Amino acid sequence: MRAELKALDSPDVDLESYVPQREAFCVAVTAHIGPVGEAGAELFNFDVCSPQWLEQLLLTDTVISGRHMLFMDGFRLRDLEAYIAKKASQADGPNWATVAERLSRWGYWEFEDYSE
Repeated sequence: MRAELKALDSPDVDLESYVPQREAFCVAVTAHIGPVGEAGAELFNFDVCSPQWLEQLLLTDTVISGRHMLFMDGFRLRDLEAYIAKKASQADGPNWATVAERLSRWGYWEFEDYSE
């Protein structure tokens, strides 16, 4: 089973028109990723940040975790979509649970740490 990017959005901004006001930016992005050729998707969340944002953060915090973060030197939606689509297409496994778990190492999966 393989995964594909179905949609990309943000709870913070309209990604189609987003232009950072400063070099230092960090924006929440949600990737809707699901099985290739099938309806439905699950959510994987990232913070997309500039190196300048990280540099500013390091002025006050000496150690920062980079999990679920993507870094871009300037926000370009098409580049971000291409990167996420490529990562999604590289995730494969015998079933969706395996694929989603592999993707969750890279983006925060909506069902991460879920238990019944």
